[in-house]
Amino acid sequence: MAGGPEAWSGRRIAGEIILAVVLALLGEGLSNADAGKRLHMSEATVKTYVSRILAKLGCENRVQAALLARDAALRTPRSKNAPLTCENRSEGQLRRGA
Repeated sequence: MAGGPEAWSGRRIAGEIILAVVLALLGEGLSNADAGKRLHMSEATVKTYVSRILAKLGCENRVQAALLARDAALRTPRSKNAPLTCENRSEGQLRRGA
């Protein structure tokens, strides 16, 4: 059935995957324009995704999100740490990149 719960779940999952990919590209230091080229999206679309990422993670800027992306790559799946968000990191950690 088109537009039913199954379709919504698929769209939602796809959206979350795109956000994760854009976040990973932020972690690599790519600009919105460069991320757009890599993903075959407009720069404006990438900017929208970046805004959503910042809101979801509670980050004030893309640098904080990029640091979280970098740190997430270093975490193991068995980690029992709190979810990685800007709110649960100290200001000093964000400045140092710790």
